[in-house]
Amino acid sequence: WRQQIGPGLCHYCKQKFPAHTLTMDHLLPVIRGGKSTKKNCVPCCKECNNRKGHRLAAEYFQELENDSTGQN
Repeated sequence: WRQQIGPGLCHYCKQKFPAHTLTMDHLLPVIRGGKSTKKNCVPCCKECNNRKGHRLAAEYFQELENDSTGQN
């Protein structure tokens, strides 16, 4: 986990944050059957983590794309 948060980059918005402020997010949320494994956990900022909620990463990326093109 330390290696993942070391660069301080949010997996979703790609912005840089102090490593200690990043949160752990599950690409496949625990509530939807995901596990806390190395391949399923990514660092993200609190804003992205809260906004993503219990959606899949792909669903969240689609929302971000729609927001940027004004389709939401």
